[in-house]
Amino acid sequence: MNTDSGTEYDEATAARQALQESMDLRDQGHTD
Repeated sequence: MNTDSGTEYDEATAARQALQESMDLRDQGHTD
């Protein structure tokens, strides 16, 4: 099943995006 590598890539991309977004929010001074 090749969908495995695709899922892993999607999860890694989502995690990277979430990390980048949280860092961006931190830079903006937003604390939730």
